[in-house]
Amino acid sequence: MNKIRLTVPVLCMVLGLTAMESSGDPIPGDLNNDNWVGIEDLNIVLGEWNNTVPPGDPRADVAGGDNPLLPFGGPDGFVGIVDLNVVLTDWNTFMPPVGDVSAAVPEPGTLVVFTIGAMSLMRRARRQGSAV
Repeated sequence: MNKIRLTVPVLCMVLGLTAMESSGDPIPGDLNNDNWVGIEDLNIVLGEWNNTVPPGDPRADVAGGDNPLLPFGGPDGFVGIVDLNVVLTDWNTFMPPVGDVSAAVPEPGTLVVFTIGAMSLMRRARRQGSAV
């Protein structure tokens, strides 16, 4: 019997995520530093849309500047389409923290789907085994 080993890359592939190697460097679109570019990061940009920084949240202003030493030119003092594109470019990207192999934990709904699928496969294997 072949066994499937569920590692971070395998889970990311099954769940449709983009896994990055842990380098310790943050993902440019990960504005809330949770190692995942998702809805919270998008909400940071959209919550400050068309605002200047400051007084807006400085996390939302990640791009548009003219500093060649910073990713995407660094902040430009305005939250707009360039900042949104940084988040959308890295959308659904996940990077486990350095040294943390337990970081890829699927959502509970995903576990339910996997459990139903595994039960269906076991039932099918049992039927095929009894028919032989």
